[in-house]
Amino acid sequence: MMTYSEDSTVTFHPYTKQVDEETVVIGRPEQATFLALPIDAVELLEKLAEGSTLKESEVWYESIYDETPDIVDLLLVLEEKGFIVTSNIQKGDADTTVSQVKFHFENLPKRLLNGLWSKQTMLLYTCVILLGCLTLALSPSLWPSYDVLIFDHSLDVNILKLLILTWSLVFVHEMAHLTAAQFMGVNSRLSLGNRMWIIVGETDMSGIWTIPKKKRYLPLLAGMISDLVGLSSIFIILFIAESTTFSLSNSIETWLQITIWTYFFQISWQCYFFLRTDLYYIIANFFQCKNLMNDTQTWMKNQLKRFFRNTNIVDQSVIPNREMKVIRYYAGFLLLGRLAAFSILFFIILPIAWTYLQMIVEIVRGTMPNTLVSPLIIVIFFVSNGLGLLLWINNLIKTRRA
Repeated sequence: MMTYSEDSTVTFHPYTKQVDEETVVIGRPEQATFLALPIDAVELLEKLAEGSTLKESEVWYESIYDETPDIVDLLLVLEEKGFIVTSNIQKGDADTTVSQVKFHFENLPKRLLNGLWSKQTMLLYTCVILLGCLTLALSPSLWPSYDVLIFDHSLDVNILKLLILTWSLVFVHEMAHLTAAQFMGVNSRLSLGNRMWIIVGETDMSGIWTIPKKKRYLPLLAGMISDLVGLSSIFIILFIAESTTFSLSNSIETWLQITIWTYFFQISWQCYFFLRTDLYYIIANFFQCKNLMNDTQTWMKNQLKRFFRNTNIVDQSVIPNREMKVIRYYAGFLLLGRLAAFSILFFIILPIAWTYLQMIVEIVRGTMPNTLVSPLIIVIFFVSNGLGLLLWINNLIKTRRA
C-alpha cells in the first residue's frame, strides 16, 4: 500500500471509460477489473492523471464543487483494484497484485459471430420462437407430463444421459453469452459456480460495462435466446411429427420431451429474482441500479423491522429516489421469484422425488425388481450434490471471514 501526501503525484495504468448517466465505469479489460464511480470522482481522477499533486487537485475540486474531496480514500480503492502504478511496476505493465485473467475462446472468426448474432439471424431466431409458440398454442398436448422424468429401469444410465444433456444445454447457454459478448467486442470466460448448493455454469462478462448501455442487452439476453430457440425447435419437430407422416422413434420422442423439461428448468431459473440471474442483470442495467439485489433485501428487512417496531433500521437515504422506487417494485419481483421456485419444488420436483422413493421402498420390500439402484447412481448423486455443497460451504466461510 502506497503512502500519499499533499505533494504526491499519481500515475495510472491505461483504463477505459463508459459514461452511464450519473456514473462512469472505468476499467482495465485485460484484468477484468471494473469500477463504477461518480462523474466528479472521475474528473478528479483525470486531474490527477494530468500530473497535478493531491493538493492541487483538491483545490481544483473545491473551486468547482465547493466541498473537500476524500482523495486518499479514492486512491486507496483505485490502488486495491490495480488502477494505480505502484513503485515497483512500470506504467502499462501487468500488476501482479491483481490476478491476470485468461479469457476463453478469444478471437473467434467474425464470420461465425456475425452468423450467430447479426440482425438477420436475430430475425430468424424471432421467427423460430414465434412459430414454436404457435405450434404449442395449436397443440397444447406437445407439452409432456413430468412423468417422462421418471425412469422405471436403468436409472443410473438414464440419469447419466440426463446429466450429459443438462450440462450440454448449460454449455450452449453460456457459449451464447460468450459469443454475443465477443460480437460486441468484449472477451469473456467460462467457469463453474454455485447458487447455494446447486452447481451452475457462469460466464464472466464484466467487460460489457465498458460498452454503451444499449449494447449490453444482447450479451445478457443471449443465453435465454438460445434456450427459447432450442425449446421452440423441439415443439416444431414434435408438431410436424404429430401432423404429418413424418415419424419419430419412441426413444427419440421421449428424449425430446425430456429436453423440453430440461429447457423449462433452465428458463424458469432465470425467473428466480432472488438470485443474480440473467433477468436480474437486465433489470439492473435498464434502471441503472448499482446494487439492486442487496439494496432490495435491505429495504425488505427494514420493512419487517418497522412492522415489529425494531429501531435498528439500515439508513438508505443516500440511495437516489429514482433507485428507491425501482427497489420497492423489485421487492415484488423478488417475492414472485420465490413463489415460482417453491411452486416448481412442490408441484414438480417433490412429486417426482416421491415417486422414486415409493419405487425404492418397493424394491426394498421385494415387490419390485431392482432396476433402479446401483453403485453408479450413488456415485452420481454424491458427486453432483457433494461438489455443490462444498462450494456453498466455502463461499459461506469466505463471506464470514470478509
